[in-house]
Amino acid sequence: MKRLILAALFLACGERPPSFAGLASIPLRGTAIYADGTPAANDVIEFSLLADGKDLFPAYVNGCSPGDDHAQALQVVAVVTTRNGAFSVNAPLAGFVRATDPTCSMASAAAARFSRIDVRAQTDADFGSCLPYCRKYRSDSCYADCVGQGQKFVWTSSLTTADVDTPRAILFEKLGPALPGTTPSPALPDLIVDGEAARNSAELTQDTFSPVDCAVQEGCVGAPGTRTLLRFDGDIVNVGGGDLQIGSPENNPLFQWSECHKHYHLQEIMTFELFDQTGAPAIGDTGRVVGRKQGFCIEGVEQVAGNSPDLYDCRNQGLASGWEDIYGASLNCQWLDVTGVPGGDYTLRVTVNASRTFPESDFDNDSELIPVSIP
Repeated sequence: MKRLILAALFLACGERPPSFAGLASIPLRGTAIYADGTPAANDVIEFSLLADGKDLFPAYVNGCSPGDDHAQALQVVAVVTTRNGAFSVNAPLAGFVRATDPTCSMASAAAARFSRIDVRAQTDADFGSCLPYCRKYRSDSCYADCVGQGQKFVWTSSLTTADVDTPRAILFEKLGPALPGTTPSPALPDLIVDGEAARNSAELTQDTFSPVDCAVQEGCVGAPGTRTLLRFDGDIVNVGGGDLQIGSPENNPLFQWSECHKHYHLQEIMTFELFDQTGAPAIGDTGRVVGRKQGFCIEGVEQVAGNSPDLYDCRNQGLASGWEDIYGASLNCQWLDVTGVPGGDYTLRVTVNASRTFPESDFDNDSELIPVSIP
């Protein structure tokens, strides 16, 4: 039976709650539709909800080990559509777990601190979904290309408390990443940046830091005080035929122990740079604007292509073929400090595996360019 990962229409009865904590569960109702408008009938659907918020998982509560200050909450709920593609399910607030540690559960009361829930919809590109897709987008090789590369149809959105009772139509007409039709020996990973996630999440914020904040001590901001931050998602996708294998962070030269966070960080798995319209590096009040992903745990959070099992966790880190590591814009150090950068149009370059520490089948697709404006 076909598997869909879907985040879709949200419809609540009665008055809108003051926050997510005003609900015992998040009701998910709606209709899944293919590219040509036909319903996704009698399909297994999994709703993937990835929530941001501060202090969702206090250390040593509900089996939670120390983690990032803004650890994300994840929940996946399954349902089967009707013959007209309709679905209805409730995602209990008590069902959220830490995205990097499913044994660490979230207290329902912490939902009051949710700032946003990112929702993802995806369905396998197979006979049932490729046929209506190719009816709409006709080409000689459409059907073979659609079903032969392990792709999924993707739809994404975000949910706030104001959206809980707002219906949304879900249309599967956009294909996600493809996996290689042939795999070299040995099978190698192919790491890419989720450029769409970075573009859709980019925003400027004003944040204030004290000298003892981890972001100051670890060089994520140029100085204490109020800083202007360019935040964006730093997500990595493995579209190769093999797994990225990193291993345990203990006694591993790729990791550095953080005295402030009390856990290991993987150094420079992803780097961030800002350039002006001439291609020159952007300059802020402390010099060139550069940064890096402060990797706490590299593992698959959402499967975006193929059907490979997820074999990795924070104790044995890696990224299986077809899986995506999610690192949201609200997380600690997931930003560039752009304080003092003159207003104007710039280009953000996000690169995974910039130092080529990890073997890949293709190094030429490791960067994404994202246009940004600073007022």
